[in-house]
Amino acid sequence: MFTTSVCSYPARGPFGNNQYRGNCTGFIIKDLLESFLPKGGLFIDPSVGGGTSNDVAKSLNIRFKGFDLHSGFNLLVDDLADKSGELADLCFWHLHTQT
Repeated sequence: MFTTSVCSYPARGPFGNNQYRGNCTGFIIKDLLESFLPKGGLFIDPSVGGGTSNDVAKSLNIRFKGFDLHSGFNLLVDDLADKSGELADLCFWHLHTQT
């Protein structure tokens, strides 16, 4: 759970495929879910990538729907609510940029 306005994690943790380009630590997703997702709420990730969000949701026994371009969902043109069949209570999406 978040206790400050800045977060830092000493390790990326066991979540997702750490070889997947753009992978982020599951600990930030875990903290977001524990802080903001209503009990029994639906958590959605429209760019599931390496599976980090899915792994975190499973570890917390949270309802989850994940989509990705590789599975045919295009975030730029497809409707997320239509694809999921219901509205999300929390959606996580992050942008990976190369430096």
